[in-house]
Amino acid sequence: RLPQMEHQQVRSVEMKVSLARVALYNHPLFGPEDRLYAQLRLLYGEYHRQLKAQKLNYLNHRIQVLINSVKRAPKENATLRTDSMKSLCSLATEVQFVTRLAESLYTTWNQIKGLRQHQNFISTPAKLVAINVHHTCQSSTILRPSSSMKQLLDDFDTQTGYWTSIRSSNYFPQYKRLHRLLLSSSDFVLKLYTTAELTYDDNVKLPIEELRRRQRIRQQRIYAILIANKHRVAFIQAASIEWPAFTVQLGHSLRLKVCRRADRLSIQLWQRGIAFDTYLATVPVPTP
Repeated sequence: RLPQMEHQQVRSVEMKVSLARVALYNHPLFGPEDRLYAQLRLLYGEYHRQLKAQKLNYLNHRIQVLINSVKRAPKENATLRTDSMKSLCSLATEVQFVTRLAESLYTTWNQIKGLRQHQNFISTPAKLVAINVHHTCQSSTILRPSSSMKQLLDDFDTQTGYWTSIRSSNYFPQYKRLHRLLLSSSDFVLKLYTTAELTYDDNVKLPIEELRRRQRIRQQRIYAILIANKHRVAFIQAASIEWPAFTVQLGHSLRLKVCRRADRLSIQLWQRGIAFDTYLATVPVPTP
């Protein structure tokens, strides 16, 4: 007699996937300014994430709390001084990282300005602006001004006595470098706008090669394929590339019935061609 098999009913759930817009950071029709603009956007994205995380402000506040604790609990001075020094080192590391990002941003921006002057036209909307934190009401939530940083270091030295205690040790040169690094932090934050005055197609200064390139860009058609767990599950109809941002408005919402959670969800971008289509990129889609 064969054993009776019990069939379990597999429950399915509905997953909604919304694909609004895709920004291209590389394309065969990119010009020199487009490549620099893509690099600028990537750098600014990381720079903005660092400032938005508010780690600098957190470390500033932590150091100030530790300094105040030293005043109230002198018996625990050694432990609190060690914790303060560790936080100060972490603050210096973060300041150095943000400073290097800002320097890379400014270097790339200068390259864009130099290229625009050389080619005598503007084909991207990038405009990088430096904002003085002393003159903005959001200074407390963005970056600590250098004058305020000096006050923090003075309080640290006065209350912990760290400067005096290591003056004759091998750690003194390292501590002086730490001081210089923190005091050299900029009073400016960078803001990327997309308000640059473009050289439009009807401008007589625009070279014919650039005009033809822009026309070819607008003629390109990009479509997407949704991939779930390495399987093609949906095709999204083709849309034109928007110049000068090099974005594609997909504007598509999909409803999928799934029996288990999709471990990997992504979209493949393809460009329509006369003889064959060209693969451009695979973009991961975050899943809940």
